[in-house]
Amino acid sequence: MKKIFDKYDITARLLHWISALVILWAAISGFYLTSLNNDESIKHQIAELNVSITVVFIPFFFWRVIHRIKHGIPSYGNLLSEREVKIARAMHILLYTLVTVVLLSGILMMKKDFTVFNLGS
Repeated sequence: MKKIFDKYDITARLLHWISALVILWAAISGFYLTSLNNDESIKHQIAELNVSITVVFIPFFFWRVIHRIKHGIPSYGNLLSEREVKIARAMHILLYTLVTVVLLSGILMMKKDFTVFNLGS
């Protein structure tokens, strides 16, 4: 029996892992930035890095959403019940929605000009 992850094409897997790494980095660095009394210069550098990573990530995320809509998902076969498939789909839609809201709200909250990895400054 073929494993479910073997059925996703290379583009879907690559975009999945790019998304996972960016989301994990954002969560870990966000917790770091809000914890204890960290050095303000380090906080500033991490915040600038997060803006750069996010700006570069946005097109990859929308590519992932478009790819998912265009190609759909592989059949789960008999690996999951119909109820489990519905829950998995609902959670994916929720995750895509939340990431979209976070990305768009981040852009809308920008109060000053920014650079991406200090390019063009």
